[in-house]
Amino acid sequence: SEYQDGSLFTPFQIHSLDKWLVGRPFYKSCNQLMDAGYGVDFFSDRFMESARYEKGYIVFGKAKYSSLVISAIQYMPLETLTKLTELKKQGAKIYFEGIPNSIPGMGQKPDDDVKFRSLVKSLISGNDVLSQLQKEGIKPAMLASTGLKFITRNTPEGKVYFIANHTSQNFDGEIVLN
Repeated sequence: SEYQDGSLFTPFQIHSLDKWLVGRPFYKSCNQLMDAGYGVDFFSDRFMESARYEKGYIVFGKAKYSSLVISAIQYMPLETLTKLTELKKQGAKIYFEGIPNSIPGMGQKPDDDVKFRSLVKSLISGNDVLSQLQKEGIKPAMLASTGLKFITRNTPEGKVYFIANHTSQNFDGEIVLN
């Protein structure tokens, strides 16, 4: 396929999602979480550098999260894995759906792979992240059971909801916000 031809440049075309996104563990994980009523956000490795653990939350600037779910991936930079394991040791709730196999690229230092393998040994992964979240008391939004799509944001004034009906059916019901 044109997306797997060995080229260094891979165009992520919005109208070809099935070629580069749909079917991948990341896509499956995001949809599973959203369908169950959990909010989903996305972070780059660079953004992870700023993460810290405070008062039961993983904090990025002004945004805070009760947990992180790391979908099954093949490669993870050593710096990112180090940061995630540090946060986890501090008490952060971080769930791995699969353990990364290696560091990306070929520019690692000789002892990077040894460090990577050591960190990976401390990780626990599981395919049933939803059960793990519920077991830890991290509850989904009840709004998800309506079939409506939504995004929430916490502001100093309170919680803000953006709700959209992407179905062909009118919605005539009560919405419980939690």
